Amino acid sequence: MILIKSDKVEFVGGSSMQPVLTIPKPKVDTVVFSPCERYVLIYLPKNDNPYEIWNFVTKEFMRDFEQDNNEDAKTFKWSHDGNFIAKIEKKTKMVGEEEVEKTYIRIYEIKDKEVVSTEDSDGNKTPIPVNGL
Repeated sequence: MILIKSDKVEFVGGSSMQPVLTIPKPKVDTVVFSPCERYVLIYLPKNDNPYEIWNFVTKEFMRDFEQDNNEDAKTFKWSHDGNFIAKIEKKTKMVGEEEVEKTYIRIYEIKDKEVVSTEDSDGNKTPIPVNGL
């Protein structure tokens, strides 16, 4: 069972309903488990980096993410096996006198904390372009 309290999130279980993991973060809005249940994403909308991933098995903080405009608790999606988490990014740029919106997907590997991406002509990592998403 997940208990979202004003100053923490508690995961309790077993026959005696004892705490399994306590994350001491105030004002958590949403908690989302990975499909493999090894990781948990918590969303704290009032924080500078409101998305945090925790390893549920080792009880370790893994990483956090900043929030872009118009993002919410449903921004990130887990891969089927929980090894990756991704988000869609929309960027607008001027092409001549016309604004063109491009859609990208940014994928993060959970275990190694790496960004899965493509490289531009200068060798810089960029999100993966996806049309029609």
